[in-house]
Amino acid sequence: MLSAHRLAGTWQHGVARYLVLNQTCREIFAEGGLPVERMRIKPNFVDSRGTPDWDDRQGALFIGRLSPEKGLETLARAMQRLPGVRIDVYGKGPLQTVVEQSDGLDYRGFENGESLQRRVAKAVFLVMPSTGIESFGLAAIEAFASGTPVIASRQGGLREIVEHRQNGLLVAPGDAEDLAWAINYAVTHPDDMRRMGMNAYQSYLAHYTPERNYATLMRIYDEALRSLPPSLSVDLIDADTRASRE
Repeated sequence: MLSAHRLAGTWQHGVARYLVLNQTCREIFAEGGLPVERMRIKPNFVDSRGTPDWDDRQGALFIGRLSPEKGLETLARAMQRLPGVRIDVYGKGPLQTVVEQSDGLDYRGFENGESLQRRVAKAVFLVMPSTGIESFGLAAIEAFASGTPVIASRQGGLREIVEHRQNGLLVAPGDAEDLAWAINYAVTHPDDMRRMGMNAYQSYLAHYTPERNYATLMRIYDEALRSLPPSLSVDLIDADTRASRE
């Protein structure tokens, strides 16, 4: 199917606009042959959690699949350098035993929904030490919506969401020493983390709310329609008008 459409020129001429999550995805799809001039960035979004409370926060969290690409082994090695520091781990996957046997990591099982959101909203920070390429990093903006800063790997979509020392901290992927430094900094600088949490919430309001996402999507749709041949644009508008009347 892909070869047939490539030969037919569908990807180059049959699609008005491609939606990509960020610049990282844009570069990957461009390398795969999609026309970069037709790509438009539209990130994911999450619903508002309400105005965050930055007081009485405690502890740190890891949330995600317990698998190698999420950087759990790097996190386990980092925690060996931080006696007395503990991180709650939520999720399930093949590395559950590694988590359960690691000093400094407290396995809390699989949880989602409002109870997990409340836990995120009371955490000092969220850690996302992925060694694989994250196409976006939804957990990061869920944390931002709760005013929680993020410690993340400096690669993939995460490096576009987290601004170092502004709304979180960035570390080298797979580097346990660098990750340990960042976690220790977060634990020993509560005022700075509170400032980053406030900035994280502002990042959410500026880029990742449903309202922002809707406005971005409508601009892209409008641009796509205006790029079509006049006859086809009229046909599409007429079809939409008939559908709304029905």
